[in-house]
Amino acid sequence: MLDLCGARWDSVGSYVPARSAKRFEQYEVAFCAKAGLGVAVQYALDVGITQAFSRTKVLAEKMRAGLGSIDGVTVRDVGSERCGIVTFDVAGVDVAIVKQTLHERGVNVWTSRVCNNTRLEWETRKAGEGKDDLPQDIVRASVHYYNQEWEVERLLESVKEIARG
Repeated sequence: MLDLCGARWDSVGSYVPARSAKRFEQYEVAFCAKAGLGVAVQYALDVGITQAFSRTKVLAEKMRAGLGSIDGVTVRDVGSERCGIVTFDVAGVDVAIVKQTLHERGVNVWTSRVCNNTRLEWETRKAGEGKDDLPQDIVRASVHYYNQEWEVERLLESVKEIARG
């Protein structure tokens, strides 16, 4: 949709879109959101992008290793460079139950549907495994540099209890 900044009227019934990316700008601007973005960028630079990512990877790998050691839990992450998002499922337990139970214990996670053309599905097919080997839904747990080890431990202990039934 073109807005005030995105085009110039050249007659009563026609206009000329801006030649630059200005055509995508909207007249109404969320100045608070722009200020917030600037503060967030400065905060990230102060923490250090490399340091934050290193810390995030350490916590995520701790979570992956812990989840992988629990009977009935399958970590579903793929790729050679993994981030702070850890995906998994618990055999025989609906992801909605996992999410609700973790929420009740102070652990926030999300769920995702494994649909056609996801990276997980693509990697499974590439490895010669069948699509039927994939769960329909998975749990997504995320860590960031500001998380503490005890928070990862809380998730792991809670998932252990869920897996035990």
